[in-house]
Amino acid sequence: MGALGSHQREGVTGFPTEFSTNYSEVDVSVQVVSVFLSLFSVGVFGWTPPDRTVSVSSQETQIPCGTEWYVRERNWRGYIGEWMPAEELKTREYPLVETSQYHPKCQPTQEQEAWAKEFVERSYLSAVEHGWFDFDQGTADGFIPYKPNVRNDAHFVNVEFSLDDDILDPDRPEYLMYEPTDEGMQLVGFMYFVRELGERGPQPGGPLTIWHYHQFDIPGCLDQMQMFSAKEGPNGRFCERGEMVGNESPEMLHVWFVNHPEGPYATSMRLEPEVLAEGIREDLLRLRPPGG
Repeated sequence: MGALGSHQREGVTGFPTEFSTNYSEVDVSVQVVSVFLSLFSVGVFGWTPPDRTVSVSSQETQIPCGTEWYVRERNWRGYIGEWMPAEELKTREYPLVETSQYHPKCQPTQEQEAWAKEFVERSYLSAVEHGWFDFDQGTADGFIPYKPNVRNDAHFVNVEFSLDDDILDPDRPEYLMYEPTDEGMQLVGFMYFVRELGERGPQPGGPLTIWHYHQFDIPGCLDQMQMFSAKEGPNGRFCERGEMVGNESPEMLHVWFVNHPEGPYATSMRLEPEVLAEGIREDLLRLRPPGG
């Protein structure tokens, strides 16, 4: 799959602070938002999306959709902050930052909803076709533990796919996400990466496809599009691998095959045991079961 666009995130060391885009700008009126809310009150993914209803004054008739960048902070314990313009993010208090080119009041268009639904299905069918629900096949195809010394880390990276020029290619996902279960390692989704540090992830699914990145108190090291902590040495911090690049990771996007409580593109890695026990979503299994 070819490049979908080129964006650069502000403030990332060594990369431009301006970005260009090939996407069409979408202006969504409050009236259209109301129509979408009524038509799509039940999500197309088998989950009910959060209520995005907002109260606005009669003078506020337009909201920016696809034209400005917004972020919100999260942490590992479940904290979710408020969306804010990207330029207002001034601290590194929280390790996760979600990013979107869509104002929080924006609702997805029919085309964006269709793309988001289809992309989950394409990703799932790719995993079935390649046999990646079999953990041994995934590792045989080059997916290795991102942090081999971290117990139960769910991320398995393919270095070759991470270094190519493809983005959002279901046949070349940068990461597989496996979770340990009583039956063995269970594939629960893909994680896609941008092609370079500082690039903004494309959002053909509009506000449904929210990317995120990690931020760190100290500069990190980037090696083959993987971030590692810098080591402390007698002459200051240094990188055992790669080069020191700053305090932010490349952007990434999750695609879940299980019923994640926050939806199929959720940022959170938290999966309750009952979600894992339920397994792959029924609507995906109906397309083609693993091994079928």
